[in-house]
Amino acid sequence: MNVLPSRPTVTLLGVLGLVFVPYFAHLPPWLSALLVGLLAWRALIAVGRAGIPPVFTLVVGAAVVAWGIASEYGTLLGRDGGTAFLLLLLALKIHETRTRRDVRVLLLLGYFALGANFFFEQGPLVTLYTLLMTVALTVVAAWWRAPDRPHPRTRGARVVKLVLSAVPLAAALFVVFPRPAQPLWTLPVSSDRAETGLANEISPGSVSSLTKSSAVAFRADFEGAIPPQNELYWRGPVFDDFDGRRWVRSRTYVTGVTGGPLWPPLVEERGNVVRYALSLEPSGTRWVLALDYPLRGPGDVRITNAFQLVVRDIITARRRFELESAPSSLVGRREYPAILHDSTVLPSGGDPRARALGASWATLPPAERVERALAFLRGGNFKYTLEPPALPRENGIDAFLFGTRQGFCEHYASAFAFLMRAAGLPARVVSGYLGGEVNPNGNYLIVRQSFAHAWTEVWLDGEGWRRVDPTGVVSPARLSGDVARSVTDPAALPPLSRGANSLLSRLSLRIDALQTAWNDLVAYDGGAQAALLASIGLAKAGGASLLLLCVAVVVLATLPMLFVVRGRVARPDPLVVAFDLLARRVGVDRSPSESAGAYAARVASVKPDVARDVRALAHEYETLRYGRGANADSVRAFVRKVRRFRARG
Repeated sequence: MNVLPSRPTVTLLGVLGLVFVPYFAHLPPWLSALLVGLLAWRALIAVGRAGIPPVFTLVVGAAVVAWGIASEYGTLLGRDGGTAFLLLLLALKIHETRTRRDVRVLLLLGYFALGANFFFEQGPLVTLYTLLMTVALTVVAAWWRAPDRPHPRTRGARVVKLVLSAVPLAAALFVVFPRPAQPLWTLPVSSDRAETGLANEISPGSVSSLTKSSAVAFRADFEGAIPPQNELYWRGPVFDDFDGRRWVRSRTYVTGVTGGPLWPPLVEERGNVVRYALSLEPSGTRWVLALDYPLRGPGDVRITNAFQLVVRDIITARRRFELESAPSSLVGRREYPAILHDSTVLPSGGDPRARALGASWATLPPAERVERALAFLRGGNFKYTLEPPALPRENGIDAFLFGTRQGFCEHYASAFAFLMRAAGLPARVVSGYLGGEVNPNGNYLIVRQSFAHAWTEVWLDGEGWRRVDPTGVVSPARLSGDVARSVTDPAALPPLSRGANSLLSRLSLRIDALQTAWNDLVAYDGGAQAALLASIGLAKAGGASLLLLCVAVVVLATLPMLFVVRGRVARPDPLVVAFDLLARRVGVDRSPSESAGAYAARVASVKPDVARDVRALAHEYETLRYGRGANADSVRAFVRKVRRFRARG
């Protein structure tokens, strides 16, 4: 039998359901449906149309679902698995809620689940939603202080005023509270579900899978005009080690990520320098995307001998980089012999037809070998598709070039690099992004995961590394930035990559402009804090002046809360007041930490003549305060009994 009033209970369930809503975009469908079902079931219990489930059922169900979550995410820890498990426990706690004390615990869990949203997103829409839901939870909490009485309309206004009064304090703490350069702790992200962007290797399907996501990889704000689409090659990991199926980075390149570069990059800067600010979304990797060819990086950004920008620590939060690139530079014109050697090695055996085709060009001048390979692709009736046929593990290059002839950019880049090596030229595969979407609402560039791309670099004597994009000869539209027109199956692309003039696309661009403005104005890290403090003469963090500033700002920001809550001191619990009165009338002092039952037992040893009456009142006190049947009438009756009590003798 349900012992809680139905109307506030159903309202509480509705608000908790709204707290769950943002998570549905991150949870597997079966778990979202289960959470909704548990809420609906508890609502039916609240209105008397369903029975309370046995505890055994809840325990077994929790174990089964926990196993399902662990199977889905590989763990119950971390951001994804841990948050899913938290929501499950919250939904099950709803079903064991019997008393007002349980309701308070449920409300606290609701606040915690609401705040956990920021593990996934910290944009303006999520912040606004969190603020609104905080107000809603607080209104429900205020209602539960007296759920037996009709809910006064003024209570919601009071709660809004209280929440708004806390905004100055929150803002003050946001500005002056010390921000370490690195997080004190981080949540691991399930790698099988996170959109981490470019992979650590190139193999069939590794890039085309990214193009099905419209998630933002990064944004770029240029000084001056935005370069043409066909010049927007955003350089990521570079791969030079091929095992017959996948391309990985050899030790020559990896050294630049984990330590200093094995050798410094060789570049001859030429042409115009492009300056831009790049806002990189969390990727779970160490590399920083940059226009070909990056010249240098700020702060902890380093450049490897493969001209890849990297940072020492994994990027787990949005970061902004001020970068410079010179697209016309000559790179590696006097390349290190070890790098050239690594870029000519082919696996022993396998793909005999492609190997023979490349070898047939080996006597031609280097530039002509490149043109012969491009001509082969141009005249071979190849197709550019997001859904290419599966290739065999053995002789996959042959199967692609002389069989299926359908592939995405990684297929063409891999096959072209193989042909060049077979022809005796050093070649490697570069992954990154090509193009971008100009947002007219802010005149900046959005690069989505659907712009992921792979191309080839070939080393030519006297020229250095030359970028060759074999995808361009199969689908020229891809080089112009028109992803939808470049593939044979545009329906496989996400909606935002199909119609640039659609209502959905225009709305998305407006929201993104709001998100970008939020990132610029609100994104606040240790560097921004240090610059702000330096501007007011407090450059030395941790000094006495900074401490005094923090105290003064926090005190001033707390004043609005004091004005709001003045005169609204909470009344003491009438049950506690009555039991204190009982102790005074008995004449035996009671310790604040002493339970009512322990007090009654001690009274029995001191004043046995009143032991029976005190024991009965103590039992009634505990039943009313911690049990399920307390209401205003029963509390008043208890108070009357205490007032009529008189100690004998």
